Amino acid sequence: MMWKHREYFENKQTTILDNQQYTQLPEDITEASKNYYMYGTDTESDNMVYDSSATTPARFKQSSEEKYKTIYQSVYSSINAMSLNETYLSNMNKLFNKTQEENIKLKKEIETYLKRTVTDERKSEYENKSYAGLLPYTYILLFIYFSLLMYYILFSNFLKEKLYLSDKIGLAIFIYVLFPSALSASLSYLM
Repeated sequence: MMWKHREYFENKQTTILDNQQYTQLPEDITEASKNYYMYGTDTESDNMVYDSSATTPARFKQSSEEKYKTIYQSVYSSINAMSLNETYLSNMNKLFNKTQEENIKLKKEIETYLKRTVTDERKSEYENKSYAGLLPYTYILLFIYFSLLMYYILFSNFLKEKLYLSDKIGLAIFIYVLFPSALSASLSYLM
């Protein structure tokens, strides 16, 4: 029975020791993490192994530097890509705004052109109607105009005195006959 008692006592000692180790475990973990960040400052921390692939402090330092370089390159390339994306985005926004403004301007120009075209078509339609309405009056006035010339030639001394042989009167009659045609041509040129 004594033997069992000794076993019990020895087991109890180890469980007490295990319990003490477990109570100190959080402190040991915080100490290890602190040593991890203070690598190279303490000789005890140099002997600790942080990286599973590193078996010596030098190998740990080398693997840490390699990881740092890869992370640095990744972050640097990400920053460059992000700045390029920001530049592209701002350029796209400027271009979009510019095209929007041009689009609005072109729409206004098209609307004014269409309004002007519709107005011009209406105006030309009214002018054609008014011209067609005035055409009989034009023929009546031309008839009266040339009737006055015939009246002058037939009922005046024009034939009796042979005034048709005079150059001045011939020129005046010529201008009188061409005047309606010249007036019509000049008015169509002005409009």
